Amino acid sequence: MNISKVKYYPLKKPKAGASDILLGYASLVFDDQLMIHNVKVLEDIKTKNIFLEMPKHKLPDGSLKDIFHPVDNNFRAYLKREIMGVMSNA
Repeated sequence: MNISKVKYYPLKKPKAGASDILLGYASLVFDDQLMIHNVKVLEDIKTKNIFLEMPKHKLPDGSLKDIFHPVDNNFRAYLKREIMGVMSNA
């Protein structure tokens, strides 16, 4: 599965949480067939590392569950590289 398009939507004013900062959101298109929206792009406050948080939905018990997530670390790294490439050009 290849990423055919990435759009990055930076926040004008990043939102700081307890341990991270929300920098923006990304949308990805895979093989010109499947689009995923609302991938959060965050920065760890302590380490300054960028990481991704996958889209979630709320379950009836109030807990959150990923709608989509990479099965292995190689694919997660691929997503991060592609998003960061677009971020550097924004």
